[in-house]
Amino acid sequence: MTGEEVEDHVHDLWGKGNPKTGNGRYISHESLGKMLGLTGSWTTSLISAKESRERLGFKLKLPASQKVSTFDLDVTKGIENDADRKTLIEKKVDGSIQGREIREYAQTVKNSPVAVKDAVLDKPKIFTPKVAAELSKLPEESQKGTIAAIKKGKMGEDDAIELSKSVMSSPKAVQDAIFDKPKQFTSKVAAEISSLPTEEAQKSTIDAIKKHRLEEEESIQLARMMEGQIAFTKEHEEEFTAKASQFAGVLKQWERERDTSDTTPGKVRIGRATQNVMTHMRLVSAIQGSSGTCTCPHCGKAAAEYIRWTCCNEGKNETLAQAFEDAKKQQANIVREETGRKVKWE
Repeated sequence: MTGEEVEDHVHDLWGKGNPKTGNGRYISHESLGKMLGLTGSWTTSLISAKESRERLGFKLKLPASQKVSTFDLDVTKGIENDADRKTLIEKKVDGSIQGREIREYAQTVKNSPVAVKDAVLDKPKIFTPKVAAELSKLPEESQKGTIAAIKKGKMGEDDAIELSKSVMSSPKAVQDAIFDKPKQFTSKVAAEISSLPTEEAQKSTIDAIKKHRLEEEESIQLARMMEGQIAFTKEHEEEFTAKASQFAGVLKQWERERDTSDTTPGKVRIGRATQNVMTHMRLVSAIQGSSGTCTCPHCGKAAAEYIRWTCCNEGKNETLAQAFEDAKKQQANIVREETGRKVKWE
């Protein structure tokens, strides 16, 4: 018997009762299953699958129905929306989902936000359960842009996951750049630009990368120059002058910086201290998240007030929040030492 015929037979027996006893319905699915040599749970699955098959339109003698197994109907029963459930099963029928992968996909469709769920049902080969899990961590307003970027970049699973993580850890200006040109603003480039201390610096770097169509390594080098990790020297000028058509605008900008600054080591020191503050800020923000403060599931203490640095500061066991404040004080002291100016963090 085919799986569908077994469903019909078991469902029919459950509905008509036990002909041997003449007393009508079986007491339970377990009792019917025992008579048939089946477990009670699988008997329940067969009866439920028969009803689902009819409701979803996978009826006997339709060619597609022969590829829809009892297992497919059973593992997708948690999807409340029949249209979504039918679409997922059809993706299994047409080969977009292989074998028992449908169980994991069913959980993904059931538990994902609407935009992510729709992407999975549309292109399950691209938006696998692992990709969907990363996308679901993003704020709702970032999910659609990330999904579109993954499609635009025709990415595989690993690249799609990497891009989702980049969006999660990037400020808005960098996110927008990723959405616009995902192949140009790779995860490595995005990380370097995100390290720049101001939004203005991030945007100007992004504009230069787009304008001059820079490759990944060139983009990374430019971002590091902007941050002050690489001092602009004659050597760099000669290197980039060889690509003048690409770097003309960038060179002019850095020539102005060089001409108006005689404390390059100081600028680097300030830049690194500022980067440390911004990194703490992003870390605290990420832990707090868009849906409220991350707390310990046991005691309820807020993570930012509880996660600790245990290595330094005379063993004071500083919390993340305290370390953030210390990073700001450290940066302000460095600025004062190098420039004589006072910094006040809001």
